[in-house]
Amino acid sequence: VEVTNIDKLKVKVHRIYDNNIVYLLNKMSRYSFPSDIGIDVVEKEITTKCELNKSKELYIDLKEILSGNSQGLFFVTLENPDSDNYWNRESRLILTSDIGIVAKKSDTDLFVWLNSLSGASSIADAKVKVFSKANQQLLEGTTDANGVIHFQDVNWQDSNKPFVVTAATDNDLSFI
Repeated sequence: VEVTNIDKLKVKVHRIYDNNIVYLLNKMSRYSFPSDIGIDVVEKEITTKCELNKSKELYIDLKEILSGNSQGLFFVTLENPDSDNYWNRESRLILTSDIGIVAKKSDTDLFVWLNSLSGASSIADAKVKVFSKANQQLLEGTTDANGVIHFQDVNWQDSNKPFVVTAATDNDLSFI
């Protein structure tokens, strides 16, 4: 993060769970975040030690702020705690995941393959869910030893079109 003439930053981190991804993507904008997305919020104030009229780069360590598990999907907001001005804040959706997803859809099938981004190995026993734009869960399954799940004979008609595919392990989450 690059800051200028700011003594402190307030960092807010919202953890996003797989069942809220569709809602978030439908409701968020560059300037706003749905306030009813969840209760898992971590806040921390950081001193910038910035010299007057000189920009400074600060590195925000999510692992430190979240006290450990920093893998998954987060909505992060940085703001000046000394200002009431709404425009003195920036927000970003940040995905920190080791799960890579490849999804291929045909007229009646969906093939999903998961692999580790750090080691290129397949990810077995991960839970894969498919959601519609209306946030209805269409499919769910678990990847095999090759990191693959193949949903067959699926009816993609009307509101049953896939919008988001999520993949989750015990300590990680990704989506496409």
